Amino acid sequence: MIGIVKSCKKSISATLLFLVLSGTMLQGLESRHEVEIENVKLRLIESRKFTRISEFFTGKENMGRRIILRSNPQERGGLYFIVKMDTKMSDLPDGIQVGVDFFDAGSAIQKHYKFQLPAERKPSSRLFIGITGDGRLEQEVPVAWRVYLEAATGELVAELKSYLWEMPETH
Repeated sequence: MIGIVKSCKKSISATLLFLVLSGTMLQGLESRHEVEIENVKLRLIESRKFTRISEFFTGKENMGRRIILRSNPQERGGLYFIVKMDTKMSDLPDGIQVGVDFFDAGSAIQKHYKFQLPAERKPSSRLFIGITGDGRLEQEVPVAWRVYLEAATGELVAELKSYLWEMPETH
């Protein structure tokens, strides 16, 4: 009788341990697919700020660990949305697109840009999205903006908006 009780206790302990561990693993799988944009900073950056010493020797831009997307790849200077993610870019699934919408001061025309994340991405949690060329450096920082990540299916993966993007309702 004692042997049966000990056997049952071991069996129950093993079952409980299995349930706890599998629940923890499932929770990890679920949270792995959740992505959050932690913050976005807007900066007007001159092209010379992107030049590194290695470029003088190789003639090629050295982005280091940064992932940089530009509306005009031939122009480096412009308005940059510096996006800080809670996930490394290399951990995101393939086919992710990054969108940027904004309104300039004094304009009611929404500007929209969409970029494809490169297939090979560095393990960085920062993304530089540049709206470059077209005299962008001479303009002011937008008054309202939204940055979002979209899956290949069109599903919204993550989004962050400025306060003025959606005006609060007035009663």
